[in-house]
Amino acid sequence: MRQRVLVVDDHRRNIEILERLLKNDYEIRSAESGQEALDIAISFRPDIILLDIMMPDMDGYETCRRAREIDELAGTKIIMVSARAMVSERLEGYRAGADDYITKPFDFDELKAKVGVYMRLRNEEDVTREVADLIAALVRRTESPLSYIRDALHLLERDKVLSSTSRKLVSISRGCVTAILNATHEVELMAAINMSEITVDPVPVSLSTAIKAAWEEAAWLSQRRNTRIEITSEADVLVMIDEKQFSRTLLSLIDFLIRNTARGGLIQCSHAIDTDAVIRMETTSPRDESASEPNEDDAIAIRIAESIVSQHEGTLIVNHDADRCVGFELRLPCAGPVVNEPSDTEETVFLDGVTP
Repeated sequence: MRQRVLVVDDHRRNIEILERLLKNDYEIRSAESGQEALDIAISFRPDIILLDIMMPDMDGYETCRRAREIDELAGTKIIMVSARAMVSERLEGYRAGADDYITKPFDFDELKAKVGVYMRLRNEEDVTREVADLIAALVRRTESPLSYIRDALHLLERDKVLSSTSRKLVSISRGCVTAILNATHEVELMAAINMSEITVDPVPVSLSTAIKAAWEEAAWLSQRRNTRIEITSEADVLVMIDEKQFSRTLLSLIDFLIRNTARGGLIQCSHAIDTDAVIRMETTSPRDESASEPNEDDAIAIRIAESIVSQHEGTLIVNHDADRCVGFELRLPCAGPVVNEPSDTEETVFLDGVTP
């Protein structure tokens, strides 16, 4: 299917010039008013709209704003073509939702080149959208059966009839299923981030509860690597978080630290309150020399965490030691009064790779 261009101008002569310029490469439709352009665009679904600004009744700015409100035109690129050349006028076009702006009289080769660039960009976005949709479909189709298997293995693990060896194998199997679930969720989140579609639905949650839930999810991995986890809590506070997204964020960072800590090592997590709620996670043991060097998987985990934390109006700081990532500091705005008054002594919980 040929790519489509909608030319919008109230002067027929200008439309004819653009039609002659582009008709050999694209399917062209035209409109002589803003309303006509909107009516045609919904069924024509143009890849690009070349939009004049100075038109009667509805000018190009208003036409652009209305086009951006139409779901069917969400991916359409809009290039304004106008004799108005002042910076303020160009900025108004961008604020209305235009992707680019060309002033008249324009160079024919430049306009053709810009149309070509935005056509390639549109193609890339379509491919990205298709990949994101496929990933989302894969997650939907696998999440329920994998969750069922994980939960069934969790129940089987508690069966006292099993030998210790069998129970360990069941635990490892449950961990492997959990790892697959986490990986599919990370890929889905990465696709959403690339499409600028990552969203959060925050509710007030105890910070301590959120942290412990994530650490317990990671217990199977710490068990396999014989890694000890120490959680220290000075006080508790309410934070506004999307529990599902935030738990995935913490789990990704915990997984990163466990995989990069020597077997038998120690990972410490603490949370405190200053002007913000602060979560600190760090490994206090040497790096596992048998582990592979940090790779793209590690970068993805950190990028996902940064994006989700940013959606929560927080910040993520990556701590390094001799170019090696040794921990993270995560800050979130406090959303309410302290849930538990701080005591004179800190509360410390140890997880030796076993879910409490």
